[in-house]
Amino acid sequence: RILFVSADAQRVFTVGMTTSSSYPGAHPNAVEYMQWDATQKNFRFHEIVLAPIPAMGDVIDPGPPAVLRFEARSRQVTADDPKCYACHSTRNVLNRGSTPGTDGIPAGSVGNKSKPNWDTYDS
Repeated sequence: RILFVSADAQRVFTVGMTTSSSYPGAHPNAVEYMQWDATQKNFRFHEIVLAPIPAMGDVIDPGPPAVLRFEARSRQVTADDPKCYACHSTRNVLNRGSTPGTDGIPAGSVGNKSKPNWDTYDS
């Protein structure tokens, strides 16, 4: 994974050269963009898909069928991409359900902070 960080760390572009469980959902066909929103006093996460990405997922139970965690994606830009908050949120509790967000509460319904992983978390 390669991070291109601005001098003030308010803008970061990331390229995942391979898939990895360390950064789930990231794919070599996409560029991730993190920006500091001074008005909201929060980081925002976006995804720029450059070429089609197949569905990516985890097997929740050892038997079939696998439960897909990330749907297939086509060429697009997604502002405030909900899948980013699985790792980049102060509500960072693994959610293996179908509800967006990390603890089963839909993203945006409860105030929380979005953080780069190198930054200290509030909790």
